[in-house]
Amino acid sequence: TYHSTLTGWRASGERVKRGLYKSRDGWVINADCNGSANIMQKVATQLKLNLAEVGRASLTVPQRIDLFSRLSKSYRKRSEASCRSTERSRRSLQTEA
Repeated sequence: TYHSTLTGWRASGERVKRGLYKSRDGWVINADCNGSANIMQKVATQLKLNLAEVGRASLTVPQRIDLFSRLSKSYRKRSEASCRSTERSRRSLQTEA
């Protein structure tokens, strides 16, 4: 990363496994949410954001959004067919290798 070696910097936790971060206090946090919160913290003063409303729950249990439910049925069927086709192609390439 850009200027990744900062003097005096120390990690406040550790990566448990892919996608999960464990804080020094023992909280297991979604890694993407943790990164977003860190970025938000850096720019909060510049954008005049009130971070008091950002609770621990938003980091430990992020909201899931079903993108497909908002799409038309015909578009969903085309997308699912395309995904199946891509998966079949990937599998056939793996068996050839």
